[in-house]
Amino acid sequence: MGASVRTERWRYTEWDEGRLGVELYDHENDPNEWHNLANDPKFADVIKEMKELLKHVPRQL
Repeated sequence: MGASVRTERWRYTEWDEGRLGVELYDHENDPNEWHNLANDPKFADVIKEMKELLKHVPRQL
């Protein structure tokens, strides 16, 4: 199961708590979510921030 968090600019998703993959999209420059930035080291700080936000999102079963 996946869990996502969204800010005005970013959407971050973890699949099975990150074990099955992660996604990071920049809605300012890629509103259609064509380019997953999660593996780009330039965005490591963004991913760190989004992971922290995701910790505070209630999980539904």
